[in-house]
Amino acid sequence: MHHMNCMRAADSLRQDDRCLQASVSGGHVLRLMAILSLAMILHGCAHRSGTRAAQNFEATIEAQRAALKIPALSVAVVRDGKLVMAKGFGTATPETLYPIGSITKTFTSTLMVQLASEGRLNLDAPVAPLVDWEVDPRIRIRHVLSHTSGGEPGTRFAYSSRFNWLDNVVEAVTKESFAKLLQERVLDRAGLTRTIGGEVTGLATPHRLDENGNVAVSKLPPLDLHSSSGLSSTVLDLAKYSIALDEGRLGDLSAAWTPSAEGFPYGLGWFTQEIEGKRVVWHTSWWPDAFSGLIVKVPEERLALILLANTDGLTAPQRGASNVLLYPIAAAFLERELGRKLPVEVSDDDRLRLYDDAEAGRRLVAKFPEDHELRFNLAMVVGRVRPALRVNGEGAAEAVQLLETLVAETQPLPRWMQGWSSYLVAEHIAERDPARARQLAERAKATTIDTDGLQGRVAALLARLP
Repeated sequence: MHHMNCMRAADSLRQDDRCLQASVSGGHVLRLMAILSLAMILHGCAHRSGTRAAQNFEATIEAQRAALKIPALSVAVVRDGKLVMAKGFGTATPETLYPIGSITKTFTSTLMVQLASEGRLNLDAPVAPLVDWEVDPRIRIRHVLSHTSGGEPGTRFAYSSRFNWLDNVVEAVTKESFAKLLQERVLDRAGLTRTIGGEVTGLATPHRLDENGNVAVSKLPPLDLHSSSGLSSTVLDLAKYSIALDEGRLGDLSAAWTPSAEGFPYGLGWFTQEIEGKRVVWHTSWWPDAFSGLIVKVPEERLALILLANTDGLTAPQRGASNVLLYPIAAAFLERELGRKLPVEVSDDDRLRLYDDAEAGRRLVAKFPEDHELRFNLAMVVGRVRPALRVNGEGAAEAVQLLETLVAETQPLPRWMQGWSSYLVAEHIAERDPARARQLAERAKATTIDTDGLQGRVAALLARLP
């Protein structure tokens, strides 16, 4: 009805304009007044239409928040280099601080692309000489940054915990602290004042859904800063980050936003796909039973959506899908901004990226039985954990069974995989089989691997075992 009224008003003014032209010789002033009146009415109609679209988008967000039982959800939208929306839903505000998990990977990518552009880091250099654990000599830094280091490096995409290696790589190459470089070259240059690495106070309280589907307070995840995760931020600061990227203040990210190979869904530290002829780049954050987040950018349009939540509900239901349109709020946002209904085609690949669909995961392990990292990653996600967490919750038994195959493996394994597999199984069986748990914990200790604070966790476990 509102749209019809606007159209009628516009038609009426057009008729008045034609009358003025016919009856008033040289009546330029009167004609200009008519045109200005028409413009004002159409601007008002467009403004009200834009307001209605914004209200519909907010209603979509609130409906998703309620359906997913998220207590606190913060949202920001950037358009043409300006913050056009910043809102909290539920108990959140735009200033609410959350751990941003794997969105940290985009910051690592930004830093490494900067260093590469200055000739300080060669993305095609081998990783093996830069770390103190066994690495396939064929693996290049680029392969780790693009999640293509498994199997024959560069030939297939498999989202991998190996991204954790990159802070070690940066420090080995630059002889400087990863945290210091990230602060000075990315956070400070972007003007970020609420983006913090490592332990921080004032975070949103994490929540999970219990066995009855009720919302319950849960534990904070580990907040150690490394290349895969460890930053905490607000949607306001992430909006500043997006604007800084678009303005080129953080370097040229075009290579990071280009698929690492034809048909792959990932560039360098960013998911990337083409939608309606537009390049869309994005990344999720998923802390099981704690937090989730999503940053979506259309660089050509200088457009961005940022979502942060205090449950894993924003990203857990999609189970690691590599199609941004499978995330409902992101799909609604892109449809609104691009002005059309977007087709969603779900391929098997979209469902397999993180190996956390149990059936898909089993097929992958069966297809690549020699690929121990696939088995390790599958165990992490079936158990709904990250490598730095205890194996617990739904799927724990299956996850431990997969890890047991690695613990019992007679062939040499990378030390990081030996360490983490041994520790996670030990943690899981500590109460019912403390003697074996101690044996496995000692084995984990002997690897000397300390990624994500492994040795501290092993020491704590050994201290409480009889």
